[in-house]
Amino acid sequence: MAYSIATTSYEEDGLLLSDHLLAIDGDSVDIRALIPGGQLSDAVVIVQALAGEFDAVYDVPLERRATPRPQDAFFSGPAENTTFAMRFSARGFARLRVLVGRVRRGLTRFGRSVPCRLCKLALSLILHAVLVSLGIPPTPTGVFDVSAFVGQLREILSDIGSGSFGSLLAYLCSLLPSGFEDVVYRILQGLNWIFGITDDLFNDMCEAFGLCPPRPLRVLA
Repeated sequence: MAYSIATTSYEEDGLLLSDHLLAIDGDSVDIRALIPGGQLSDAVVIVQALAGEFDAVYDVPLERRATPRPQDAFFSGPAENTTFAMRFSARGFARLRVLVGRVRRGLTRFGRSVPCRLCKLALSLILHAVLVSLGIPPTPTGVFDVSAFVGQLREILSDIGSGSFGSLLAYLCSLLPSGFEDVVYRILQGLNWIFGITDDLFNDMCEAFGLCPPRPLRVLA
């Protein structure tokens, strides 16, 4: 029995984003997130199944949105002075991603730059919200119709930006440059497989926004 967790997070006053990549082999893993008291927050929890089968028990006092794939989960809504608790168990091997975010209601960042890590995590939550909401599998057995997905992208990104998927995701959209949907659209169009969605993809997008420094060129020996 074994498990591993790789976590990337960003935190500042009133804002916390975290991305947990779990690998479970005949074991159980607990994920907990504290929502502090004294400040109403808008929160999101997204669970995306990546490989294998697992059981999940959720104590997440948010509205659960419908997801086409039964092992995926999407929670959003206001929260205060509570803890989100999740347990994931697998008899065999399973991989999944758990994204958690919260923002204090009314938080603004006037005149403050968006750090590279915040840009990449904001994009990760936004794009995984799209993937989970559309029910797109991470390991398709056949060729995936990227053009069909990109065709839905503008509409669903517009819905996310308007708050239809919760106030936190709308806030994250507001941190990105005006017209960021066009950059996302252009880069995704260049993919042969939708699940070229990796850290490199987020780096490319944030570099295009001018929010992350260009990576050094690789020199082939």
